[in-house]
Amino acid sequence: MRELIGPIFCTPYRIPIPKQYANMIGISESERMGDEYNGAFLYDSPVRNGELLRALARSSNGWDHVSVSLLDRCPSWEEMEWIKHLFFLPNEIAFQLHVPIKEHINSHPYTLHLWRPHHIPIPLPPSTMV
Repeated sequence: MRELIGPIFCTPYRIPIPKQYANMIGISESERMGDEYNGAFLYDSPVRNGELLRALARSSNGWDHVSVSLLDRCPSWEEMEWIKHLFFLPNEIAFQLHVPIKEHINSHPYTLHLWRPHHIPIPLPPSTMV
């Protein structure tokens, strides 16, 4: 994941990490604005005027993770692709993950996630299948 510094990662885009989420993952009140690898952000949707994408980025435990949500619908492919290019370097692969139903944790019904492991390459299918 790229460092979350520069104009696109500063105020007014950067917001405090929501208290409920901060408590869930052990972020103290003084750390809620995040740092260069963790934070919460609000962006105008690049495809639907007037809608806000909420992004939560975290790099820990060997993983980069960005969750993306809207208030009343799941993000579109175009929105997820836009977020991927915003938060990850051009040469980095990130993926969405579909775990078994018994492992689902649904904290918000309109959230999708991007993941990237730090220390192992993500296997890719043949290019003709992508």
